[in-house]
Amino acid sequence: LKAEWANQAASIPASGTAKTVTASGDAQHSTAQNKIGASSIKLDGTGDKLTVSGHSGFNFGTDNWTFECWCYLGGNSDGEFATLGHPNFRIFLESSKIKFVGGGIDTFLESGNSISTSTWTHLAVVRNGNTVTAYVGGTARNSSQTSSSSMGHSSNDFIIGHGDNYLNGYMDEIRVSDTARYTANF
Repeated sequence: LKAEWANQAASIPASGTAKTVTASGDAQHSTAQNKIGASSIKLDGTGDKLTVSGHSGFNFGTDNWTFECWCYLGGNSDGEFATLGHPNFRIFLESSKIKFVGGGIDTFLESGNSISTSTWTHLAVVRNGNTVTAYVGGTARNSSQTSSSSMGHSSNDFIIGHGDNYLNGYMDEIRVSDTARYTANF
């Protein structure tokens, strides 16, 4: 996924086929903030989201995967980065801490606040084998969790920016991979 979605549908690859990304609310392409390139996606925390329709590539099962993005958060301490069939797969902020729900895990992946507001931060959440780890700025957080259960579901839409709470801020270089891209600090 890239941030050039603007207020229109765009195609992205998913399991070798193009998929459509649909913007809702007033999610928009913005040049006010950017990390890589000249733009990012702006989500104002009040009804904005990006949606990719359900696809077999989103049935992660027990395989490795990575969700990553650059984020520039507004002032809120709660908001969804990614949701794929609540409660099958959720990556979000709760009380300014990264939380993951999926495959029997429902807990924080860190013990303290690590994503500051008003600055670009790289976030990656990785499943490697049975371990799910959050990396912030390339450093593993200290609360990895284990699960041998299946995660994700092909019939659910993949949603960026909304689940229980809308994300307030900017996102750039959003990427979902079917591999554990990071297995140590980077």
